[in-house]
Amino acid sequence: MKITTIILPIFILIFIACGDNDDCTAVVQGDTFKIVNSTKTYLDNYFGPEKVVFDNLATGEEIIFDITTAKDTFFDYQTGVECPNNPGLISQLKGNVEIRKVQLENSSLNLILSIQHRAALNLVEDAETMEQIFVLEGELNELDQIASANSGLLVITPTLEEQLFTIKFFTQMIGSKEFSDVYEINPLNTGFEDSFLNQNLFIKYAKSKGIVYIKDDINNIELAYNRVE
Repeated sequence: MKITTIILPIFILIFIACGDNDDCTAVVQGDTFKIVNSTKTYLDNYFGPEKVVFDNLATGEEIIFDITTAKDTFFDYQTGVECPNNPGLISQLKGNVEIRKVQLENSSLNLILSIQHRAALNLVEDAETMEQIFVLEGELNELDQIASANSGLLVITPTLEEQLFTIKFFTQMIGSKEFSDVYEINPLNTGFEDSFLNQNLFIKYAKSKGIVYIKDDINNIELAYNRVE
């Protein structure tokens, strides 16, 4: 069975150049695609606080991750569209897409976790599109390309009722706390190429809190979310 994978960058889409006639070289202004307000709660817990406090499930020790980035921004996209003056040619279309991104860091564990929430690119009429939240190990490059991270951990599709790449629990106990709307990776369809998937790090993500569980086999540690500060 073919497994769906979606780690390829989407901000620079396929662009087919057109001829210089019929004003087809003029850039067509595309739409600005924004994240749905109701799904912003998936990252809201990280905007404002400076750190996330986890509990070591074995020792009870508090482990702190600094929130080094919490940013809402827009990126350019470009693609080809039918030329308004000559349907046989292609014009360049440019627009903007909203991105929310968060980075958590713990230098003692040598661990950086990046979270990126992308708006749905509704470029094709009537095509099913979706927002995507990527949770990754490692730091993203300046273009925030998914494949620039070290490895993939989780892909959530918050605007879809049926999740593609995760298993969802309506409630789950993690440590001493109960969390609602908890997601973990679907091992049958992870959303990443096998070579990009992290085999030593496992996380769970709650809609209102963010990352609520970390199992790090390299550091031999299990962490449960406590609070933000």
